[in-house]
Amino acid sequence: MAVVTRIGRVSWGAILGGVILVVAVQLLLSLLGAGIGPGTVNVNAGSEAIQTAKNAADTSAAAASKTSFAAFGVLLLDAIAAAIGGAIALQRRALGAPRFAR
Repeated sequence: MAVVTRIGRVSWGAILGGVILVVAVQLLLSLLGAGIGPGTVNVNAGSEAIQTAKNAADTSAAAASKTSFAAFGVLLLDAIAAAIGGAIALQRRALGAPRFAR
């Protein structure tokens, strides 16, 4: 009968490093988005852009579009940050552990 030894395949240092990297990348990308976002708003549009009902409808449609685009951007930001953190954690995994367990 073969004796199966249990090898610690979890590198908590790699996990903690990955989490810290995810939070740092997410913070940096959020700050970048916060810096770019206000630059895309036209402050000179003023009340002339919303005087008619058509312009008001166009404005609300544009606002809805921008909101959905912002939500997509946040999800994309989270995915990018998680991918970077996961890649670093994978590289720093415990020595001797197989890359893919079967």
